[in-house]
Amino acid sequence: MTANKQADKHRLLRANGQRQRDEFLCKIEDAKALIKQRCSENGGAYPDNAGKLSIKEFCRIAAVSEDALHHANHRHTTKPAVRAFIAGLTSSVDLRPKPRPKAKRDIWKERYDDLWTRYLGLARNYNLAEICLIKERERVRELGGTPATESAEDGNRGCTAQLPREVKK
Repeated sequence: MTANKQADKHRLLRANGQRQRDEFLCKIEDAKALIKQRCSENGGAYPDNAGKLSIKEFCRIAAVSEDALHHANHRHTTKPAVRAFIAGLTSSVDLRPKPRPKAKRDIWKERYDDLWTRYLGLARNYNLAEICLIKERERVRELGGTPATESAEDGNRGCTAQLPREVKK
């Protein structure tokens, strides 16, 4: 009877080991299917971990220990299959970052530069008008008269300086 009990014990241990191995492989296959689904929903790229899929990340999704892949039962079978799956997945997907739209800082900088250019153009035009007004007043004084008004509208009549129509960017 002791030999029979020991044989039964070995059969039960083997059956339990086979069940655990099958559960482990089922978790691995489920993780592969889940990752493929998530990648297809995300345009072919893995959506988490900045698009990088490692064995550690794979084991986290599969809910298995990473050490189990290093065990003698899986070291030469399951682990290379997982590595091949990861390599096949990442080689078919372009993981380069997509070009980002311009940052808000760049947009505001362009607006600021445009406004600053306009301001400089207006300031230049104002300064030219002031110069023309001063020259006109000096010319009137040289002729012995006095200007009728001190307004900027009258000062630009006889000025020969050219005011630019647009400021070049």
